[in-house]
Formats: sequence, structure tokens, C-alpha cells
Amino acid sequence: MDKKQFAAVLVAVLVTLIVLSLATWRQQEYERRRRAWEAEHPEPQAPQAPPQPEPAELVEPGPSAPAQPEDQEPTEAPEPDEAPALQTAAEPARVRNIAVRGPEFEATFTSRGAALRDYTLVNFHRTPVREQDSGLRLLDTVRPGETSLRLLDLSDGVDLRGRNWDVVEDTTAEPRSERRLVFRTVVSGWRITKTYVFGPREGPVDNPVFAYGFQFEVALENLADRSRNLAWRMTALAGPLPDDADARFGRLKALLATYQGQAQGAVIEREALSGFRDEPWTFTAGNLAWMAFKGRFFTALVRVEEPRISGRAVVEHLDIGPQADEQGYFAQADARLQKILRSQPDSGRILYKTLTHRDVEPGASQAVRFVFYGGPVTEQALAFDPALQDLPRYSFFSWFEPISKILVRILNFLYPYLHNYGLVIIVLTLLLKTAMHGLTRKALAAGHKMQKLQPLMKEVRERYKDDKAKQQEEIMRMWREHGVSPWGSCLPMFVQIPVFIALYGAFANAFSMRQATFIPGWITDLSQPDALFSLPFVVPIVGWETLNLLPILYVVITLVQQAMTPKSKDPQVQQQQRMMKLMPVLFMFIFYSMPSGLVLYFTVSAGYTLVEHWFIRRRLEGADARERAQAAGPAAAGTGFARKGNKSASGQSRKRRRR
Repeated sequence: MDKKQFAAVLVAVLVTLIVLSLATWRQQEYERRRRAWEAEHPEPQAPQAPPQPEPAELVEPGPSAPAQPEDQEPTEAPEPDEAPALQTAAEPARVRNIAVRGPEFEATFTSRGAALRDYTLVNFHRTPVREQDSGLRLLDTVRPGETSLRLLDLSDGVDLRGRNWDVVEDTTAEPRSERRLVFRTVVSGWRITKTYVFGPREGPVDNPVFAYGFQFEVALENLADRSRNLAWRMTALAGPLPDDADARFGRLKALLATYQGQAQGAVIEREALSGFRDEPWTFTAGNLAWMAFKGRFFTALVRVEEPRISGRAVVEHLDIGPQADEQGYFAQADARLQKILRSQPDSGRILYKTLTHRDVEPGASQAVRFVFYGGPVTEQALAFDPALQDLPRYSFFSWFEPISKILVRILNFLYPYLHNYGLVIIVLTLLLKTAMHGLTRKALAAGHKMQKLQPLMKEVRERYKDDKAKQQEEIMRMWREHGVSPWGSCLPMFVQIPVFIALYGAFANAFSMRQATFIPGWITDLSQPDALFSLPFVVPIVGWETLNLLPILYVVITLVQQAMTPKSKDPQVQQQQRMMKLMPVLFMFIFYSMPSGLVLYFTVSAGYTLVEHWFIRRRLEGADARERAQAAGPAAAGTGFARKGNKSASGQSRKRRRR
């Protein structure tokens, strides 16, 4: 391996390390933050679980009571309407909490704001799985009054934030294929009706929307005797919670998308990782498609079914850490959720505002329809809506996204035949390595030829050591004569770089890897690092708390492979080989905190490469031996013929002397 080859390999390794560093930078930052916070705040004892409210009526003070309702945020008094004669109905004295069960979710709605208090997936659990977990909560009221789907105000100054609505229809407990929950209120000459539509409680659903969500509509009817201009504002989503206990692979993201073309698809226009933490950011579009909070594997989103209505979305940060928890939400959370919130004390809300000011005639109404989805981020679950097809994203870079999606589809295709995603990864590894066997064989052959030319190249360097240009010219001529390319041995590495990046995204973000067990007791979640057992101490500097065996196996296999590599007599090549021995150790530190599915791929790949290189080198050495034997045969035969000729000539000369 000459300098150019070594430089090419070094560049490839550096590119890989840079990509990995970018992908793991946030993870290290989050872990440092978590450890610092836990050092300052020791883990509290698990509090007694508060009694859960019955899904029936909950009596709270009416509007004339001096006490502020528990779940109502302090608000300023609404400005009086310009027309004092406009109709306003009295609010109900009781606030109702209504529990709704769907095939995959449980949700609690409140008449205070006709809003969604919390949303839980009943058939999923946080990682690691606990038997006592009742489900995976995606949305919660992390601040009093901060509920989802709550109307805030109207453009003419009507404040709706603390208003208690009437429940005019509730068929959510009935065994129907389509159930309805209808809230209504009359304020300042507007009759506002909010209708939620759900599918059946259990079993298959006709409309796939109802499996992980519901539809709802906001209708405003003008009761005044004059035309009025209308626009309104709503909290689309509030209080998202992390879907996994470990924050190392990414936190909540706020995503906004716009319709493209004839509303057949949508493209994500804005994505906030932590940018909304410092200050709110606003996104305005005439064709706003949906707003979402997305975790690693799950999302909660609101899709607008009226692309003609201009919308504005404002993303704001909500700190739910114990230092900012003035209302006791953190203390009331169960012990498991407290630990998660200490690690990820961030939440947020997305405000939606209609910007299309329309004149509503007397007696007329204006309605906007929405879809709420809260569930897994998979192509299968989101296939019902073309506008959501841009939401499943696996790779950290859009260039490699098509490769990641192809790999995820191959994984899902093979699973029904093997019933174990660990075996699927092994089969996929063998398929990929077999597909690249031709490149690997050519690369090793090129490296073998280059090694055979090392003595000649050394002579050229010594002969033209004072003329670098002539030295390079002679070496290039030698390469052409022997059919050797300096980049031939590096080609497989360059080909595997995009595959590696795509695999990282696929194994880190593919929903099918979540809580997928390969070997019980060892690799129980392919989306998390493998942990053979917990260490009785924390490894300094790196902060390791468990013994992860796969990265160690990878290093051992790679070092064995390097030991089988023929040693060069060139001091420069020897130095390069010594430097390359450090790379597996460096990769062990990188792989130690990566998903075990990805490390399993590289470990199996290293084992395959070890055997593959052994066979290829054996064939190359056998070919060299045959060439040497063929070259030695004619020479030996020629030598024997010469000796025989010499003997006959000497005999003839002796005969002539006798005569």
C-alpha cells in the first residue's frame, strides 16, 4: 500500500468518523446533561400513585366561584365585543372528563376548552418493557390548561381559553362503527361546535384513520344580524412526551409540512430539533398540510384537510423539568416517568391559526376539518394518507434516504420467513457481502499485485530519489504495464460508505427494530445497545455502565483479520499497518453506544470478511505458486538439454582425436 492508497483509506475512514460523530454528538450531550442533573438532584422516592379520575363527571367551580379551576391557566378577561347585544350562553357548572377507547389508544377529553387532555397507546410500552406499564403515553397535560386541540381565541377578540363547553352528544361508550363526541358553546354571537368522530372500540376498522386516531371538525355559525369577519387560533398539539426512556438516539422534533400539487402529497418544510427551545419560531404557508411532534418511533400529528385555508404554525418550548414544575406535574408523575423526564425535560406546543379571513353571513357557518394521528411512524400505518408519506425518515442525510428505505423493506420482507430480526440482519449481511464479493476479490487481487511490485517500486524510488516527477512517471508506467490500479484495493470501502450510513439510519430508526429480541437474556432490543450485564461501576471518561459484548467481538475478529494479512518488508508499509491496527479499537468506542442491530451487522460482516479474505488469499497464493512452477519448468528443461548437448559435443571431439 503506497501513500496514495493509504491516504484514500484514511480519507474514507475520516468521512465515516465525521458522520458517526455528527450522529452521536447529541447523544453525548444529552448523557452529560442527564448525569449532571442527576448529580444535583438525587432520584426521589416513588410517590403514592394518585387516584385516577373516573371518566364520568368531575365537579369543579363554576365561573362565579372565586377559585381558579385546577386545569385552567390564568388568563386575562376577554375583551368585550363591539356589539353588546350579541348572544353569549352561560357556561356549565361542571367540567366533564370523558375517556374514549379505540382499537389502539385511550384518550381523555375535557369540556374545558373541548380539548384533548392525554393520549396513550395501549399496545406499546416504553423501552425497556415493564410488566406494570399500562401503555405508552404520547401526549399529556404537562401544564395546567395546556391541552391539545383547544381553541384559544377568535379574530374579533373572543377569548376561549378557559371556557367550559356543553357536551351535546356522547356516543363514545356505545358499540357503534362510528362514535361521536360533540361539544358546543355560544359566545359573542358565535355558536361554536366541535365534533370528534371515532371508529369502533375494538376489532377491525373500515377507515384506517380510526386505528390510531380520529377525525374532528371545528364549525362556527354567525348568530348576529350582520356579516362578520372570521379567523381563529387553536393549540394543535401540547405536552408531547418522549417515546423511549433513552434519549441517546434523538429527542422530540417539531415538524411542519405543506401540500404539494393537488394535495396528493406533502413535503416537510421545517424541522426543529432543539431550535424552538430558546425562542418560538413561526412558519406561515398557504397550504399547510400537517403539524407534528415526532419522537424516535412514534408521532402525534394534526393534519389539515382544507389546503385552501392559509395557516400559521408557531412552535414553542415547554420546560417540564422539576425546576420549572410549579404546578406539581413532575411530582405527580409515576417514578418511571420521573426518570424519563429528568433525562428529557423538554416538551412543547404547536399553535395553529387560520389566516384566511372570511366574511360569514348572518346564519351561515364556516367549518374546517382535521385528522389527528398518534401512533407508530411506519409506512404501513401511514399508508392511508398520501400527505403523510414523507414522515417516515430513517437516514440522517437525505441523500441516503432511498437506500435506507430499501434496506428497511428488505428487512420487513424477510421477517415472515425467519421470525427473528437478528437472523434477518445476518441474512441481509450475507446477501450484501455476497453481492460485493466481486469487488472484494478484485480489490484483494489489486493489493496482491501491488505487493508483488513493492521491490520494483522501491528500486524506482531509490533510482530517482532526487527527481520526484520522474519517479512518479516511472511508477505510473509500471502500474500500467502490470495492469494495477492504485485505487483498486480501496473501491469496496468507498462503495460501503453510503451503505453503512444508510444502515445506521435503518437500524437506529426503523420501527421494526424496536424491542425486537435476537438472543433472550442478551440482545433483547436491536434498536438499543446490547448489554450482557450491568457493571458495578461507571467506566470513567466514557461513562459506560454495562458490558456490551458485540463491539468487543467486532474488535477481536478485526484484529484476527489484520493478523492474517501478509506482512510487508517495506518500513513505510509496516508503519501504515501498525496505524491500521488502532482503527478497530477506535470503532469499538464508536460502536459501544450504537444500536445492537447495527453492531451485529458489522460483527457478522467482519466474520464474513475474515473467511472471505482467507479463501481469496489462498487462491492468489496458489496461483503464484503455479506461475513459479511453470516458469521454473521450461528453465529446468532448457538446462538439461544444454547439458546433454555439451556431453554429445565433447564425445564427438574425443572421437575425432582418436582418429
